[in-house]
Amino acid sequence: MAFRDQAHAYLDFSIGGFLLQALLAAVAGAAVFVRNYWERLKAIIFEGRLLGKPASSEKQPLSSDQVEPKG
Repeated sequence: MAFRDQAHAYLDFSIGGFLLQALLAAVAGAAVFVRNYWERLKAIIFEGRLLGKPASSEKQPLSSDQVEPKG
């Protein structure tokens, strides 16, 4: 007989703690990732850079007639 009808297997009670720890680690990792890359994510999501459009907030160098006189 190649297969048995019953496996007689069990899950230890500590598996719940392990799964909770893994879930909390995934949430903490996602929070750190978002915090570190928040500006890039905002540019992609809100400024349309995902589709290859140029961002309108990029600063262009001023020409000589746009520079304010000092004094």
